[in-house]
Amino acid sequence: MNTQHRDGRSVMALIKANIRSYIMIIALIVLWIIFGMLTNGVFLRPRNLSNLFRQMATTGIIAVGMTTVIICGYMDLSIGSVAGATSALTAVMVSEHGASPLAAIAAALLFGFLIGAFEGFWTAYMGVPAFIATLGGQLIFRGATLFITRSKSIKVNNPDIIFIGQGYVPLAVGIVLAVGAALILVILEIRSRSGRKKYGLTVQPLSRSILKLVVMVGLIAVFMVLMYVYKGIPIALLILLALAVAVDFALTRTRYGNSEYAIGGNAQAARLSGINDKKIAFISFLILGVTGAITGIVLTGRLASGTPSTGTGLELDAIAACVIGGVSLSGGKGRVWGALVGALIMASIANGMSLLSLQTYLQDWINGMVLILAVFVDVVSSRVLSE
Repeated sequence: MNTQHRDGRSVMALIKANIRSYIMIIALIVLWIIFGMLTNGVFLRPRNLSNLFRQMATTGIIAVGMTTVIICGYMDLSIGSVAGATSALTAVMVSEHGASPLAAIAAALLFGFLIGAFEGFWTAYMGVPAFIATLGGQLIFRGATLFITRSKSIKVNNPDIIFIGQGYVPLAVGIVLAVGAALILVILEIRSRSGRKKYGLTVQPLSRSILKLVVMVGLIAVFMVLMYVYKGIPIALLILLALAVAVDFALTRTRYGNSEYAIGGNAQAARLSGINDKKIAFISFLILGVTGAITGIVLTGRLASGTPSTGTGLELDAIAACVIGGVSLSGGKGRVWGALVGALIMASIANGMSLLSLQTYLQDWINGMVLILAVFVDVVSSRVLSE
C-alpha cells in the first residue's frame, strides 16, 4: 500500500514537473488537427510542412539566443534589427563588393558578435536597463540597415548564400543524421539511467524508458519520411537544430549554464555565492548577437536579397516563442527545446492563417491573444508547481 502511495506521488510529481511541456505538445497537436481540417488537409501535406519548418527556423534561431538572455533576467528588443543589419551587410558584400560567401558570412558573424558585446557592455557593466539599451540598439541598427542598403533592396545571386536559406539536405546525409540522432538518444537514456542508479536516485521502469525511446525514434522516422517526400530537410532547420544542441548543452551541462539559472532565479544570492553576474550576462548577449547574425545570413539566402525591412518584428516573435515555450520572463526557468516548440507553434499559427487567407488585422489579433494566453498559462503552471 505504501509502495503504491509512493508511486502515485512520484507520478503526480512527474506530471507537475512537466505540465508545461504536456500543454505545449497538446496545443501543437490540436493546432495541426484544426488547421488540417480547415484547409482540407493542405496544411499537413509534406510540401507545406517543409515550408513550415523552414519558416520557423528564422524565429527559432533567434529564440535560441533569446532564451539565454531571458533566463538571465534580461530582454533584447533589438535583435530583429541586428538580423536585418547583418542581412544587409551580407547582401552588399556579396553582390556589390564581390566578396566570397565565406568572407561575407565571417564578417556578418563578427558584426553580430560586436553588437552583442556592445549591448552586453551597456547592460551588464554600465547598468543601463536592458529595455532602454536594446530599444536604443533597435533604432541604431535599423538606421544601419537603411545606411548599408541605401534604402533599397539588394538582390543576391550567389548560389552558396541562397543555398543556406533555400537548400535541402541530401537524402544520404539525412539518413546518417537521423541514425546518429537515434543512437545519441539511446546513449543519453542509458547514461541517465546508470547515473541515477549510481547516486541512488529513483529510476523509472525499463519498459517506460524503452517506450520513450521507441516513440522518439518513431517521431524521427516520421519526420524523415515527411521531409523527403518533398525535397528533404531544409538547411536552415539543420542550422537551427545544431545551434539548439550547442546552446542547450551550454545551459544544462556547464558552469556557465548553472550560473545563468542561478542569476535569473535570484541575482543577489548568486552574487553572494561568488558568481560573476556581469560576466554571465555579457556572455548571454554575445550569444544572442551571434544568433541574430546567423538569422540575418539565413534570411539573405531565403529572400535572395537584403532589404531595408528585413528582420522587422522578429524580436517580438522570438520573445513570444520563448514565453509560449515555458521560458519565464522573470528569469531562471526554461529550456531551449521549449522555445523551439514555441517557435513551431507561432509558425504553425502564421502558416495556417496564411493558408486560410485571413486578413492581416485578424492575424495580429490572434497572435496577440496567443501571447497573452501563453503568459497566463505560465502564471498558472507556476502556481501549480509551487503547490
